[in-house]
Amino acid sequence: MSAEHGKELFMATCAHCHTIEKNGENKFGPALWGVFGRIAGLAPNYQYSKAHKESGIVWDEKNLNKYLKHPDKFVHGTKKKIQGVKDKQDRKDLIEFIKITTNN
Repeated sequence: MSAEHGKELFMATCAHCHTIEKNGENKFGPALWGVFGRIAGLAPNYQYSKAHKESGIVWDEKNLNKYLKHPDKFVHGTKKKIQGVKDKQDRKDLIEFIKITTNN
């Protein structure tokens, strides 16, 4: 896994909608600080879709991998309108970067 490659992916594909720093603001998507172990739909001050609020998903590596692969299939009714990250290694690297960056 390469957190550095994950950072490049995050900056190119995620940063326009999400922040990762502590006390980061919500953008089009919720701030990701503390996302690991958090129940989907519970980040403060973000207007989640009903699908996320009712999903009961706990964000861990396995669930983030599934979500990043096919957001609309993993959480039917999500507001996230991306194609997904098709490459398995890219998803691993992106998750590694998010994990080490947002839970310090």
